[in-house]
Amino acid sequence: MSTLQLVIGSKNSSSWSLRPWLLLKQIGLAFEEILIPLRRPDSRERILAYSPSGRVPVLIVGEVRIWDSLAIAEFLAEHDPGLWPPESRARAMARSISAEMHSGFQALRTFMPMDFTARFGPPGKLLSSVEADIERIVAIWRECRQRFGRSGPFLFGSFTIADAMFAPVCSRFTTYAVPLDPVCAAYVAHMMSLPAMREWGRGAAAEVAAEAAPGIAAAPASTVEETIPRLPPHFGREIGRPEPVRDLGLARGMRQESTQPREGKPERSPPPAHGQTTTLEPRPVPLAVVDSLPPAGPLPPPAPPVSHAEPAMPFLPDAIVEDTRRTPRPIPSTIMIKPIGDGTRRRR
Repeated sequence: MSTLQLVIGSKNSSSWSLRPWLLLKQIGLAFEEILIPLRRPDSRERILAYSPSGRVPVLIVGEVRIWDSLAIAEFLAEHDPGLWPPESRARAMARSISAEMHSGFQALRTFMPMDFTARFGPPGKLLSSVEADIERIVAIWRECRQRFGRSGPFLFGSFTIADAMFAPVCSRFTTYAVPLDPVCAAYVAHMMSLPAMREWGRGAAAEVAAEAAPGIAAAPASTVEETIPRLPPHFGREIGRPEPVRDLGLARGMRQESTQPREGKPERSPPPAHGQTTTLEPRPVPLAVVDSLPPAGPLPPPAPPVSHAEPAMPFLPDAIVEDTRRTPRPIPSTIMIKPIGDGTRRRR
């Protein structure tokens, strides 16, 4: 085979690029990697120099160019038949689930975009369409492992194209801490521990570090919501809108009683004449409120420092954590819903 060139997008977010890259690594074929960062003004122009569709990935073999992940996988399988299971029933199953992964699961792609190095907390109530996608994927994995995968740790025992097609899903389930049964959790753990997956994770982490501003933690690449600046990890919170200024008296329970009678509206003083200034005097606090305040005393001792140690990432051995871990954050609000009394739903 001629010299291979694989054109891919950003490793932290390009799930389609991961699939043929992982295939080439697993079968041991040498190739030249051409990485084009995505979501930049010149990204499409640079990709068009290699791909007629303007999308990645693209495999270049001499004068031949193959775009689309599944097409690249089929091309590689012509030179390495072991990329499909040898038994006809298992091979038919592997082709079917690979095609289903290639064309389906749109809700999962939209609301759980690939963010390889990020780690979110366990999800709350998911959209029904996302739940349906996760349930279908879990059902596929369980059936493949029970029927064809007893001879090894992959879906069909040994590594196949089907495993490469579902590799980005393993990354998503790890990023968003999706609860899984023991069979599926073991499969995800094995996939994420592959040397090639760890190498991809190191490349993704390097990209994120290069894009981050000095002293500010990197925000995840997302196709759903805009990223926002973040404080360093030890602050443990995001920079958002400033909180409104609150009345300290009301915050402490010092609610002022009105001196006007409850019935009727109080008379308003006439507005000042033109050029005339008025002085606002502080309203006295009723004695009953003052008497209820606790006596002054020494300040309480300072609270012990809060530990911001990062929890262990789900499904990943400690060695992989050092390669890919980033600051944990709460689950994105875009995949959570809140029921309303009339039976409809809205996003939080």
